[in-house]
Amino acid sequence: PAILKSGSWKEGDLLFLAGLNTPTLAASVYQRHYGHDFAGRPLPFDAEKEKAFNAGALAVAQAQAARSARPVIGGGLLTAVAKEAIDSGVGVTLDDKNYTAAELFGEGATVAVYAVPADKAEAFRSCWKNVPVEQIGVVGGESLKLGSATLATVAELNSAFRK
Repeated sequence: PAILKSGSWKEGDLLFLAGLNTPTLAASVYQRHYGHDFAGRPLPFDAEKEKAFNAGALAVAQAQAARSARPVIGGGLLTAVAKEAIDSGVGVTLDDKNYTAAELFGEGATVAVYAVPADKAEAFRSCWKNVPVEQIGVVGGESLKLGSATLATVAELNSAFRK
């Protein structure tokens, strides 16, 4: 069967974000955690985008074009990346860009994080038809970094998430 497990990225893997990344903080874990009243509407379901994403994800798994994958849900991109670092035991450096809170912690978009060996990057990209794919970082080290800023070590993340 075409299965791609989470938590198995390796040093040197390229980190990709696949899917239409238009997250929102409406009704999100972020909004709830910071004591905001639930406001706004979650993103509406779009069957065509879901279908395209699912076809791409299946193609990646069938081609074994990625080492690891994790959906971006329940806490957003930064939470997904942190969980992947914990489960893999390896850190990551996300590209230094001006992320918004919604991009880091938003939910609702049909999107996943993939760790791809460098020699499979083109095969990975070719699996996605009509679905945006963006390289967002590189796996390696002992910390979760945003550009040159260290957010936490993998050990600190593990401790925080396992409480």
